[in-house]
Amino acid sequence: MRSMRLRTRTIDRVLSAGLEVMDAGWRLVPPSPIRVELETPLPLKVGVEPSGSSSAPRVPPERIDVKIGSALQAELRGTRDAGGSLSYQGSWTPSELGIHRLDLVPVGGSPAAPAAVQVEVLGKLDLGKPVPVRFGRLHGGEEGIAALDLSAAEVKGRFDLEVTTAFDRSGSELEMQTAVGWVPLGSRPVTLRLESGGPRRWALRLRVGSCPAACKPSEPQHLVVSGLGADHTPRRLEMPLAVEVIPDPWLKCWWPVLAALGLAALAGFVIHGFWSPSRFASRLGVQISQENDMSEGFFHSIRGTRGAGSGFYRDALIYVGDFQLTAKPGGALARLRAHRNQVRIRPANGMTLWRQAQDNEWEQVPSEETTVRSGVIYRNDHGTLFFEIRNR
Repeated sequence: MRSMRLRTRTIDRVLSAGLEVMDAGWRLVPPSPIRVELETPLPLKVGVEPSGSSSAPRVPPERIDVKIGSALQAELRGTRDAGGSLSYQGSWTPSELGIHRLDLVPVGGSPAAPAAVQVEVLGKLDLGKPVPVRFGRLHGGEEGIAALDLSAAEVKGRFDLEVTTAFDRSGSELEMQTAVGWVPLGSRPVTLRLESGGPRRWALRLRVGSCPAACKPSEPQHLVVSGLGADHTPRRLEMPLAVEVIPDPWLKCWWPVLAALGLAALAGFVIHGFWSPSRFASRLGVQISQENDMSEGFFHSIRGTRGAGSGFYRDALIYVGDFQLTAKPGGALARLRAHRNQVRIRPANGMTLWRQAQDNEWEQVPSEETTVRSGVIYRNDHGTLFFEIRNR
């Protein structure tokens, strides 16, 4: 028995302890810290060296157990090389990422002190060769089905990858099926997880609506899969996107616009047909008399006469008949037509119409339309009916 003194800032204690002294034994010589890929067998070689008195007999360990905590991972068996040196060899396959301490525990033989080795387990990501995504030819209203195939990838561990594409055509939407359902693919990344034993294919679909923009086979398109490998260096894979979108006929796509333009033109034509014709002024009328003295006659309001209004693309018309205004041309002496801010006159039914000139002489009114002059008196061929256009 030996005495040992333990002294700290708060403790000062003497302890008794037993110490066993061995004449002869073994010292394990573990390998240096190791780096290995996940799920890859790791060869382990542990040497042994004599410890203690060289003259004392010693028996080598029967084996060396490799443990993590209390869990047995592998057994190393002894072997001698050509020079007669003894070492213990075996292998261990890591199943988890990270830094692990492997305890080397000798079993059997003369006493030997345990040892340990540190192993860093790394993942692996090799995306492999690109597999083209083929949708083929699609027309408006059709849907194409394909897949993002990473079956050629070599994966050890778990990696989050991003999928993007520059494919952007009006009327077409590219989507990928994920754990949350169908999500659109574009410049905004879509995340997928690639891991050992996990899925390697993801469904894709291309939905083409009506009147899509054209996409020719000669236009290069790609799906881009990118991420970081186990060594934190970038990984990138471009997969060709084979698709041809056939646009709909021009008339099919533009007929709603053409129809709208046609309706607008028709509506404009109809509105213009009612709005554009000229109308008589509200206070305009015809003074009709049996004599040249118009003060002896009677005033007839044009707007007050039934049928004197305008029509569809027709200016307002009124006829001067037998001492009255009428909308019917039969037997009428003259026709009056509203023209902008004027009144146009011409003889009706082949009648002869006269008007009084400035020298009080009478002149025949031409058969074509002329503008009515203010204060001018008109009469029939026999001088039995006189009239004048005036405002009241």
